[in-house]
Amino acid sequence: MGKTAPLWKNSSPNERSDNTVIGPVSYDRSRGIACAPLLVPKDHPYFFDHPLDHVPGILLLEGVFQLFAQTAYDRVNPSGDQEIYIKKVDISFQRWCEQDVPIQIELIPKENASSSSYSLAFEGRIFQKKKTACRIDLEGGLTASKPAPGGVSSPGSLEPPGQPRQELRPEGKFVHKLRPENVVIANLRKEPEEGCTCDLLKPPEGHILSGKERSCYSMLYLLETIRQFSLLTAHTYGGISLDASFILLSFRFSLRRPVFRHETLRLNSRRQPAFGFGGVVMGTIEVILYAGDEPLGEGSIKSLAVHKEIYKIQRWKKKK
Repeated sequence: MGKTAPLWKNSSPNERSDNTVIGPVSYDRSRGIACAPLLVPKDHPYFFDHPLDHVPGILLLEGVFQLFAQTAYDRVNPSGDQEIYIKKVDISFQRWCEQDVPIQIELIPKENASSSSYSLAFEGRIFQKKKTACRIDLEGGLTASKPAPGGVSSPGSLEPPGQPRQELRPEGKFVHKLRPENVVIANLRKEPEEGCTCDLLKPPEGHILSGKERSCYSMLYLLETIRQFSLLTAHTYGGISLDASFILLSFRFSLRRPVFRHETLRLNSRRQPAFGFGGVVMGTIEVILYAGDEPLGEGSIKSLAVHKEIYKIQRWKKKK
């Protein structure tokens, strides 16, 4: 056995004492499968920031990441100055998950054919009532060492002290959040060739996205910033009404190295074409993550923007 996996709890003393979203992990050693039930904390101030009629995709992702953490630390024994981080994720959503029906997550390791040592690459799925809700492909890595406090990894990467002024933060409705502390990007800025960029905001201390006990940001934080960036872009430049419902289809993102918490980060994107048909608009936004002028990672998010009446019809059909 390796080290005991950290559960990455960084709860707010005023709101929640535990951010764990998976139950006990079970292993099928003969097939190498790790499995855990997803917990659905309907009172969680981040995952259920506003009323939802399904389990949000970002909660499914965090369930996968927590199961990965447990499984990865069981397979690899990092040295004292190393951390395991997720450097690549590719997930496709196939159906909604209902809140009151048990949900299972399973991960299967993908062995490194060129090495006898264990790798940190996994594939898996999330399923409900024996039906696959999404498929996952992810890979982890080890940090070389923890950076010195306030250290610099790239020119201009030190974060200025304090939080950005409130007027630099978009209204929550544009990123589908009610609580201001859950808005983790700044307002958009126009770039040449119709592109746009935005700075990333540090989550408050104690927020599940803050990762205070780790030197590098979690993949959950990075994916949430991309999700909010895509929504803000769609509503600001894509002509998508605030009354539209969004259905997440796929998410992929890969990092060149860990993203350390002292770095000042921004996302950059070019506007992508959107295709509309019958009250439904499908779009893909491709993004690049920067620390200063250094590109750290890239990925894309694909989603549907649908009229709320169409969404209600689709949800009714799925529940039948």
